Amino acid sequence: MKRAIPVVSTREPGGTNLGSQLRHVLLNAANSTAITRQTELLLVFAARAQHLHEVIRPSIEAGKWVICDRFTDSTLAYQGTHDNETTDLIKHIAREIHGDFWPERTYLLDAPIATCRHRLAARGKLDRIESRDDSFFEIARRRYLELAREASDRIVIIDATQSLPAVVEKVCLDLAELLRRER
Repeated sequence: MKRAIPVVSTREPGGTNLGSQLRHVLLNAANSTAITRQTELLLVFAARAQHLHEVIRPSIEAGKWVICDRFTDSTLAYQGTHDNETTDLIKHIAREIHGDFWPERTYLLDAPIATCRHRLAARGKLDRIESRDDSFFEIARRRYLELAREASDRIVIIDATQSLPAVVEKVCLDLAELLRRER
């Protein structure tokens, strides 16, 4: 059974004019040493606060589904790789910015770092974050998997070493199950 569900597709950082400007600052490889960890974290949340205000909350209030490439789980994985203090700070800021407003479902597309590097190389020029060393991404991947274990009711791990059609099929099957439960 098909259902016509209005959908808004967006991404973070980005999704708004201000968010897109902040995305450029965050990902511009020329800024590789100019941005401190704390600045990076605050810019990500500044973009998110605007995104929630302009796009996400109004869309949901209008009855639309929002599909967003990244949210606070990504911040916990990428910016929270340093220490528990940073993770606690991220959780504190998240409570201030969006409280208990979390995605109903998050798909973690998981693949080994070597696979991801191969795909990035095929795409071309790397941004500031993609240019980080493999140890950073190993830590981020472990952090994502920990988050998935902690929130297994919300985060679904998808094996991203599969073909794109196979990954899409897994996501669609899970979404269909969510729709059945909502009825």
